[in-house]
Amino acid sequence: GLKSSSQGKHRPAVCKSSLGKGICRMFFQWEQFFWSFLVIGPYLMTWTWTLSFSVRMIAGFVALSQAMSQLLMAEDSRVHYVMDPANPFGTYRSQTYMALIVGTGVSGSLFAAFSEKVGLLFINLWGCYAVYTWALVSSEKFVPMITLPSSNPVQSLVGSGIAEEYGIVPSIVAWTLCILIFLSHAVIGWPRWVISLLAGTSGACAGAHVTVQAIYFYWTDHGKNGPLVYGLLAGNRAQWCVDASSCQIFYSGFCVLVIVSLITQYLVRSGAEHAEPAKPFQPMKFNHPMEQNVDMTLESGVVPATKNEAEDEQEVDSGNCITRCLGKRDDDNTWASNLSTPTSTWIFLTLVVALSCAATYAFSFFVHWSEGTKTNFFVGLFYILANAFCLWSIIEFFLTTLWFHVIRLVVGMPELPRQDFSKGLPQTGRTILSYCLLSKQKESSEETFKTAVDTHLANLDPNMRITTAVVSVSSALSILKCEMDCRDAGRERIREVLEKERAALERSFPSGLQSQPEDAACRQKCRAAVKQALKSTDEGTDRTDFWLQLMEIAAASRNPEEVLRARIEEAATH
Repeated sequence: GLKSSSQGKHRPAVCKSSLGKGICRMFFQWEQFFWSFLVIGPYLMTWTWTLSFSVRMIAGFVALSQAMSQLLMAEDSRVHYVMDPANPFGTYRSQTYMALIVGTGVSGSLFAAFSEKVGLLFINLWGCYAVYTWALVSSEKFVPMITLPSSNPVQSLVGSGIAEEYGIVPSIVAWTLCILIFLSHAVIGWPRWVISLLAGTSGACAGAHVTVQAIYFYWTDHGKNGPLVYGLLAGNRAQWCVDASSCQIFYSGFCVLVIVSLITQYLVRSGAEHAEPAKPFQPMKFNHPMEQNVDMTLESGVVPATKNEAEDEQEVDSGNCITRCLGKRDDDNTWASNLSTPTSTWIFLTLVVALSCAATYAFSFFVHWSEGTKTNFFVGLFYILANAFCLWSIIEFFLTTLWFHVIRLVVGMPELPRQDFSKGLPQTGRTILSYCLLSKQKESSEETFKTAVDTHLANLDPNMRITTAVVSVSSALSILKCEMDCRDAGRERIREVLEKERAALERSFPSGLQSQPEDAACRQKCRAAVKQALKSTDEGTDRTDFWLQLMEIAAASRNPEEVLRARIEEAATH
């Protein structure tokens, strides 16, 4: 996307001097966009292989904005194209055309930044187009035939002439191959090194072409070897390749820069692999120690493996789009489900980006791009980019609310997964209630330990797989002694409360809890009886399920009272 004519009538007074011409050309006209290519070009030549967020965003903007400019040239611009190749759109149509160009560029940057695959497609097409442009110039012996812009959008991009008849076929094959690679992501999961190779190779050509454009405009700024044009593209090569010797120099520079970029990217990637080790923090499936070490189990026996470990850790996203959408899912594989991205999420994000691009197009018309205004191109472009990301946030919030209510009304809210732990945690489960304490006063330590004791009593597990800990980092000796006393007092309180409840149950069940058949009604009656007996202790917290399960365990042993006392001691010291 570029701005205003190089021969505009509305210029500041400073532009009339020889020094002022260069200043105005950089800060008051659209040519300043090409000066930024001095930074963009080397950046792409070095880091395109990474396909980072910034690389994709820059590639999407520059590639689509220049492509849109060439398509708009076909709209009845022949007179202006001949008179002023730097602004072929004319004075009265610059506002609309510039808004379309900037809107298309920002939309391309959003889509490229949103998806790595889309960014790779843009870079591949752009790199092939750069090679095609310079191949045409070389095949014409650096003296292209002057032609007016065609009304055919395709010819406005690829140009017209005798040389195209021979160069268009391999170019179409290359562009088709780029599109097929993009579509192949639906059925093939390409290795990372292949994606980096494709991005680096195409990025070398695109970055070299961008750098050559910056060199050309620096060359032109001194009035040498060529007029100002809208960009070094195949469609307008007759306007910028006017001197065979200088054009050949640019062609040689393009070839050299491509080779330099390939070597540089290879060295940078090799250095990055050696400099950055493998990520020390990676998502790893938790393996319970009971599954590997029999000595660490509280009960005899080993938990049988339900499925192969490697199969359980396989990520859903490791497949392709078709297998993720239509393939069979394993509901028990929660590890893979947490690492996967649902198809509905991709649909939602695509809608967000599409609506953001539509809103960006609308806001692009609010900026006065046409000649005669004082709008600085970079300020206007920065406004559109910042506004695009703000619109993204607003649209995403709106669609999130809408998405939520649509799912709630159509599908219904799914219930959270539930499991009955009234009989205690299973053998593969462990839970710790941890309190971190940094105290400078005894009252604070006492309050923390009191809270920990109350929490422990409210979450007792009959299988003793829930423990409570206070992690103290207090440094004062007096505070540490107080905390040790609080720990002992807390354990004693747990013993007193549980012994009091055990005595109340012993009075209500002098013969212990008799073995009952596996019947829900009988268990419910027993539960009601235990709950009634515990009400007499008036301890506040309902531990009916805890004592019911303990009494059932004790009823199966020879000495139920000793079993209950042992469990009480274990609960106090756990």
